[in-house]
Amino acid sequence: RKGKHLDENGDYKFYEDIYYSQWDAASNSWSDCMKAGGAVNTTDHDAVLSISPDGHGIYVYKNSADNAGDIYFSKMTDKLIWKEAEKLPKTINSSYFEGSTSETADGKMLYFVSERLGGLGLCDIYYAEKSGSSWGKPVNIGATINTPGDEKFVFIHPNGKTLFFASDGHLGLGSYDIYKTSY
Repeated sequence: RKGKHLDENGDYKFYEDIYYSQWDAASNSWSDCMKAGGAVNTTDHDAVLSISPDGHGIYVYKNSADNAGDIYFSKMTDKLIWKEAEKLPKTINSSYFEGSTSETADGKMLYFVSERLGGLGLCDIYYAEKSGSSWGKPVNIGATINTPGDEKFVFIHPNGKTLFFASDGHLGLGSYDIYKTSY
């Protein structure tokens, strides 16, 4: 965007877009970054939160004048061509900030963070189970993990039983330390 598109209604930083790089086994190196093809990038902030287990979908964080930060999903239609990201339903996105997603390997559970009302702290970790093709009502993961502070950057291991996250509410070295818990 060559310095012309600053978020003048927000943080006065450049708008984010989604890029990718490919591994070249022959040269044992990564390619130069390329902008993601298709309709996933818009004129607002677009950032990858996580990749779906099958590698054909990405969870996208969008922040604009119309929302406080919401989770969207884009599917790959052809080799690295992405559909326009669609906003996840109101069961996931509230009128508050949502972000940081991780889907279980079997695709049946979505972990995410939210600042919605009724949480234990500033930003809590929630999960929602898939019912058919839609996500169910989010459940706060509870006080063993969530604190009165901030929990962010959630990742569920492919085994579905090991969760990684960052927190400034648990006793640690300071700021956002990384934690691991097992179910």
